[in-house]
Amino acid sequence: MKESYSVEAFSKIVSQAGMPNLLRFFKRLTYHENLFVTASVLCVFLSLAPLIVAQDDIQNIEGFRVVLDYDEDMNPKSKLFGDVAQMLPDGHANIENLKLEFFDNGKINMHVRSPQCTYDRRNGTGFSTSKLRISTEKMVVTGEDYSFDAKKKKIRIKKNVKVVLKDLQENTKKENENERE
Repeated sequence: MKESYSVEAFSKIVSQAGMPNLLRFFKRLTYHENLFVTASVLCVFLSLAPLIVAQDDIQNIEGFRVVLDYDEDMNPKSKLFGDVAQMLPDGHANIENLKLEFFDNGKINMHVRSPQCTYDRRNGTGFSTSKLRISTEKMVVTGEDYSFDAKKKKIRIKKNVKVVLKDLQENTKKENENERE
């Protein structure tokens, strides 16, 4: 039968020094005692994690997805995605590879993409001088230097704006094919 240790014994071994004593300590524990000690250490670490993050004042979140707004039936009205978000203490987030999706009646009706954006978490707005691409079923809009309000579904593009109407383009192709015949 293995010898059991109290929390005080564990603390004494850890404080006395070192890895060899610590390893011997863990080898003597049963599976359940090991599990308990590991869980306890994890709890202590997780309780200290906010303090560690608060010292940096900047957090990085990778591969995130957030619903920004819901309709009255609790269906998403808009979602925000990104590869990396650098969360700043002032309430802004610098987002790499921004993707916004807007919904109507539970179906996506507009996609917005940009390589970089600064998003204000408090009021649901964003801005960037980088490129932007908006696509819907009937059009594609591209440009640079933009701002948006996700809740109001408003986007303002300030430079190099180009609009391609999909149905118009398809109809023009069909008309050109009919003229050739």
